[in-house]
Amino acid sequence: LWKRFVQYHTSQTFYEEVFQILGEQIRTLHKVRNTSHVGVRFKDSDEVLLDCQIAINTPVRKRSTVRGAHVDQPDEIYAGLLYFRHHNDTRSKGGNFNVNKCLRRRCSMLPREKRHMFGIGETQYRPTHVRIASQILYRANTFVMFINSKHAIHSVTPRTETRFSRRLVNIIAVRHQGGRGRQTSSNDNSLGEEEEPRLSN
Repeated sequence: LWKRFVQYHTSQTFYEEVFQILGEQIRTLHKVRNTSHVGVRFKDSDEVLLDCQIAINTPVRKRSTVRGAHVDQPDEIYAGLLYFRHHNDTRSKGGNFNVNKCLRRRCSMLPREKRHMFGIGETQYRPTHVRIASQILYRANTFVMFINSKHAIHSVTPRTETRFSRRLVNIIAVRHQGGRGRQTSSNDNSLGEEEEPRLSN
């Protein structure tokens, strides 16, 4: 079942379904066409590469979050998160997906050495510089998808103490970055300090 799930969400069929809904915005933001063939990340060398990552965030020993306000890697075109909250995980709070918005005309990106100073997991922006514009609850069979850009600031709300992992699937498309298998890793700098987002009117 999981093998078929991953195969489908890294398939040409799925990409074309996403493009039917988000294609106009994807073309505008990423200059990507509705390509006739997409590949699999870290395997192929097509213009657009797909990935489907089955993941967990570890159980929580004290109230905390895995990520503060941030933007994803610049080679990412879109990302989709499908939550698989455990049916016995009924008491813990948090773990929700936040769409953030700058409180000022310009949000300053933190230097890398200060991104863990707030005790909320890695954050690229000071918590006092952003607000929650929209929130998607961490619930089973809940799916959220967004087009990546320097304005797509998002975060995860702190979770209370729990023995249950936060369970999810991360479904993404990225632009190929040169040679075979050379996609940007999660350790590379997102957007660069010079690419600070501005508040849209």
